[in-house]
Amino acid sequence: IIIKNFEFETIIGVLDFERVTPQKVVVNCEIFYEYNGKYLDYAEVSSIIKDIIQHKEFEIIEDSLGYISDFLKNEYLNITKIDLEILKPDILENMVVGAKILKVY
Repeated sequence: IIIKNFEFETIIGVLDFERVTPQKVVVNCEIFYEYNGKYLDYAEVSSIIKDIIQHKEFEIIEDSLGYISDFLKNEYLNITKIDLEILKPDILENMVVGAKILKVY
């Protein structure tokens, strides 16, 4: 499944203002899985991703990437690979920054 340009606001970052003011993040995700008669619901997966990011209030994007990937794999055992990216489009002028993880199970 593919989730692209999933935008929402959350508390994420290490700078003082990032800890009090929600900022926009953009999530892109590609999940590969073995289809065994049950499909992976992209609406459910996107809801899980958003809930984790918003409720955990991570300081470092890399920590959120690892946590989300492992959580999804534990929730959906038929996942074989996760390519997950979280971007912060408004934190620096004239650029989009973020981090990405690729996990193969």
